[in-house]
Amino acid sequence: MKFVSILSALAIASVSSPAAAVPIDGFFIAQQACPAFQSFRNQTNPGGILVEPGRAYELVEINRPDGPSHYRMIIPGVAPQERWVAVGCGVRTVEAPDQPTPTPDDDGNVDVGDAGLPAGSDIYMLAASWQPGFCETQPDKVECLNQGEDRFDASHFALHGLWPQPQGREYCVGVTPEMKANDKPATWRLLPAVVIPAELMDRLKVVMPGTASFLERHEWLVHGTCYKEPMESYFAETLALMEDLNASSLVGFMVDNIDNSVTPAQIRAAVDAAFGPGAGDRVEINCKKEQAGNRMVLTELQISLAGVITPDSDLGSLIHDGASQGAGNCPSVIIDRAGL
Repeated sequence: MKFVSILSALAIASVSSPAAAVPIDGFFIAQQACPAFQSFRNQTNPGGILVEPGRAYELVEINRPDGPSHYRMIIPGVAPQERWVAVGCGVRTVEAPDQPTPTPDDDGNVDVGDAGLPAGSDIYMLAASWQPGFCETQPDKVECLNQGEDRFDASHFALHGLWPQPQGREYCVGVTPEMKANDKPATWRLLPAVVIPAELMDRLKVVMPGTASFLERHEWLVHGTCYKEPMESYFAETLALMEDLNASSLVGFMVDNIDNSVTPAQIRAAVDAAFGPGAGDRVEINCKKEQAGNRMVLTELQISLAGVITPDSDLGSLIHDGASQGAGNCPSVIIDRAGL
């Protein structure tokens, strides 16, 4: 029986590991939010798992002894927990750093918390809407009924939200079952009010026209409660990022191309021009067919960020530290003009 078990284990290993894989000891300190593959050859990643910058993972093996491209490591709380990560996404160390190990909750989810990260450091997605296009897809929204070319969001990006990552890190501190039950667009008005200084709220209403539909309450409940700082800091720091975005040359590209069809590659090139080569690789372009026609309109840019966010953070640096991502599934998009 023992001989059979050994043969079975060898058979499993031959399927899950490259033939030239070599066991190694030590730990991998992630420096980028990179995908953790079950099979890096097939690019399979159940759960869409990313390693977290600053976190240490126990190493299992390398894919080949000479010039390895990937480490295999243990990522607690995911299935399967042994994953392959590109060597260039971090550094190897012999001794484990002093950090807590995440454990799954009763539902099997892992609270990544702040382990191994500096205060305020994490990975994020900044969702910046092109409101004229969004309104073509949801024209009945309150904030869309009176949108005109004189409004700020007619010629600048609008704030959808700042989302702590990885995906699924939602509803954190102080969220009750009743709040989650009310987290539907029709009942966002029943969610707890966002309490921030009047000056900050006035700025938020300009950059986030969705406040007319109580979007800010939804965003705080789902994403802000997972931020490492209080409500005021979450909105103030998010608005600072949006100010950087709207002060960039990317906005000029958008305005110059209103009513035109552009490709994701053109948008990404404009991001590179605004924030430096490679920044465009951190941007996913979202689109949707308009409700009253057949045009595919730009609705949102989702921008990958990583690092310490403060009121003085440089958006370009945060973008360059973010993870690369796909451009999205839009072959081309219309940059829509304000007004339905």
